[in-house]
Amino acid sequence: MSLVWSRVRRRRTKAAVVQAAPVDRQPDRGVVLSPSAIGRGYSSPASEEPDQLGRKIDRLTGLLSPTDWNRLIVDEDVRHARYKRPATVVVIELDGFDRFVGALGQLAADRVILAVSDAIRRHSRKADHIARLGPSRFGVLLPETDEVAAVNYVERVRQASDLWLESGAIALRLAIGWASPVVDSSLTGAQAQAIERMFGEMLRGALREHASDARTSVPVPGFRGAPSAV
Repeated sequence: MSLVWSRVRRRRTKAAVVQAAPVDRQPDRGVVLSPSAIGRGYSSPASEEPDQLGRKIDRLTGLLSPTDWNRLIVDEDVRHARYKRPATVVVIELDGFDRFVGALGQLAADRVILAVSDAIRRHSRKADHIARLGPSRFGVLLPETDEVAAVNYVERVRQASDLWLESGAIALRLAIGWASPVVDSSLTGAQAQAIERMFGEMLRGALREHASDARTSVPVPGFRGAPSAV
């Protein structure tokens, strides 16, 4: 009988200890005190700001990812529709990047991307938002900036990047498009217009390069259009 009562007392004592300090058992983490046991001293990751907790950045450059860029455009669209404040979307592409990667490899390409992203960052304001949208494409959102004022920013970035590329004899150039939403339009529409302008600049660059190659080509004797050898 005494043995039975001894076991009962041990069980009651063990239950009292558990109730005094609630615990939360989590796999591979041992025993962790529950929030109710700690009270105000407990800090949960869920209390962090959602944009800080879910923020995603490009590993190479540290710039915003395409996912966060799209979210940013939507948020800025709401602000633009409500307050009618100016904003400009800039899209930047390294023209000829695929050929460069094929010729010199990914390591050299990463150095170029880092240099160009650094030029974009250095000439941007703290309020501006920069993202890497693709292997060789960047997006910049310029709040409180209309399309005319954005020209100065675009030229600063272009000159800084071209200077670095030319110093390394790198046969790449920036194609840049920018646009601001007009009345009853959105930043999404402005982004589409900026991309269209960027591709237009790429096309004009290709046509200039083709015309330059045609002017510098030397006729080969014996072919049509070339003087025959005597």
